[in-house]
Amino acid sequence: MTQMQEEFLKREEEFRREKLNENFSIINTFIDKLSLLGVELNTSNFNYIPKTGIVVTYKNILSILNPSLHKDKEGLLRVSDLLEYYTIDNFVEGLFYSNDYIVLPHNFFRRGFHEQNHFAPSFISEYWKLNHKEQESYISVDFNRVRIDVNKFGLLERDKWFGSKFNKDISKIGDGIIKFRPPMDLSEFYINFLFNSVYSLEIKWNTKGSIKSFQAKEFKVSDVKVDFEGEKFHPARYIHAEYDLVQNEFRHFDGAIHLYNDEEYYARVNSDFNHNFKDNNKIKSKSFKLFKINGSVDTDLWSLLSSHFLSKNPLFYEYLNEKYPDYLVGYIDRIRERDI
Repeated sequence: MTQMQEEFLKREEEFRREKLNENFSIINTFIDKLSLLGVELNTSNFNYIPKTGIVVTYKNILSILNPSLHKDKEGLLRVSDLLEYYTIDNFVEGLFYSNDYIVLPHNFFRRGFHEQNHFAPSFISEYWKLNHKEQESYISVDFNRVRIDVNKFGLLERDKWFGSKFNKDISKIGDGIIKFRPPMDLSEFYINFLFNSVYSLEIKWNTKGSIKSFQAKEFKVSDVKVDFEGEKFHPARYIHAEYDLVQNEFRHFDGAIHLYNDEEYYARVNSDFNHNFKDNNKIKSKSFKLFKINGSVDTDLWSLLSSHFLSKNPLFYEYLNEKYPDYLVGYIDRIRERDI
């Protein structure tokens, strides 16, 4: 570690302790509150995270604070149920407010799937715009952490991101599987930098009667892993949707993280959605649902939320628009010209 890195980490630690000291009264009040609920906390349960605020970590703390919250069979909470107990602020996306703590969306919505980071652009902000009292919308929240400095502080980050303009007639899309990969002549460095470490993207459409099903799965390169329940896994973002060909709209839409161990990852990453039909080595990855919407979802909203859920993935843009975004084409052209 260089001297500059050491000094930076030292300043970070000093700032963290300073923020914890500033919020000493809030922390002690929360410790007393949990003591009345039979939970003994100490200062080691509290941390200051610059992208979030003062956070307390304790297993299943949200259920202790609010026993009335009930997950569905997929581990999700209905947003309209959350709004019976909490309020939201349209200018601070992703947070459910009570008087003395804030409910946070699950860490898998964050950049790099890591609890220290802010939300990846811009799924949460777009999801926040839905009318959750009318939509049958669900979301995964962090049951093991809550934020206790209750204020309207929020972090605004903007990436150079692109919106999709998918206007095709979905009824005319043929069934089958298509798989996308970044350009094979790019080095690993540029794939990580320009394609957000995406190894591949799979798309599958399948029609049964009047319902057309959509699936998308995004695999990262092999060195991208996440911690989940004490183990390390390869994360794959997954989207599922059902389009009603009679009503000409999506009737269901959900997103999840599929988690593969090393053996499963290497067996699956170069295959496709039909792997379990073609191969005797069946793979059943762990699945962690992050959101779902039951009911009417138009094509524009579906494409917008899908694009932001698959954050910074030019391959999905390529699928919707039959080309890379213009800025990316310019980067790739300059890289190839330089390497000739």
